[in-house]
Amino acid sequence: MLEIGLEDSRLQQLAVNRVQLSADKGICYIYFYALQGEPVYLELLPILTSYKPALRKALAKELQSRYTPELAFAYDTQLEKQ
Repeated sequence: MLEIGLEDSRLQQLAVNRVQLSADKGICYIYFYALQGEPVYLELLPILTSYKPALRKALAKELQSRYTPELAFAYDTQLEKQ
């Protein structure tokens, strides 16, 4: 993720806040936060989605597992609530 952020300067506005794996290990939720708020995240979501296959491939290389979870991106509102 860091390499992609350095490669595409538009994504430097986003920060990975937390990562959560579903109970069945089928989906990996990646929560992002932007200082400018959710509208910036929504604007950058199509760019993130275009990198999803490359991220999943890199994750598959690192995992010692038979299956690689699907990646799901979401905006993290936890900091705003605090």
